[in-house]
Amino acid sequence: MTTVKSFIEVIYWCIHENDDILVIHSVMRFQDGAQESVIAVNMLENGQVILAKSDA
Repeated sequence: MTTVKSFIEVIYWCIHENDDILVIHSVMRFQDGAQESVIAVNMLENGQVILAKSDA
C-alpha cells in the first residue's frame, strides 16, 4: 500500500504549553503550492496527548 502525503509542514512552533494543554501554530504547504495556517490544540494527561483538535 502506497500513501501520498498531500501536504508538507513548513514551520511550526509552540504557542502555549502547561500540564493540561499544548497549543501549536503551523504553516502547511500543499502540492498545488497553496499555504494554510493551522492552529492545533492538544489536551494532555500525564504528558500524553489524549485529545487533539485543529482548525483545518
